[in-house]
Amino acid sequence: MPASSLNPTTEKILAAISYLTFVIPTLLIPIWVIFCPVVLLTIYLIGRKSRIVRFHLVQSIFFVLITLVFIILSFILNNITYIASFLYIASIAFYIIIYFIWTVLAYRGKNTKFPLIGNIAEKFANRIDKGN
Repeated sequence: MPASSLNPTTEKILAAISYLTFVIPTLLIPIWVIFCPVVLLTIYLIGRKSRIVRFHLVQSIFFVLITLVFIILSFILNNITYIASFLYIASIAFYIIIYFIWTVLAYRGKNTKFPLIGNIAEKFANRIDKGN
């Protein structure tokens, strides 16, 4: 595995931004559609040789996809029962709280994995490295 050409501070900042990319613009959906792919591509291009940056970037994307599944399910279930409103609110609250915690952990240089998806994200991030 090639050594990262980034200094540790830059790696930590890029890892933290990979999480914040999804949280901040979520309130402004039209901007989110344009903002996230551009920022994520920029993070990847700058930090693709860093195992830490790749791991946090992939883990962040996986977590967003799982969160979106829960939000879509809650919308579908909301038409059937009002219990889904609680699921929707809980999903959003969980999403924001977890993302801020993981952003701080990434900035501190911790390579903390999400339960269940962390190992998958690590394998995927390592596979990206072999493609370079």
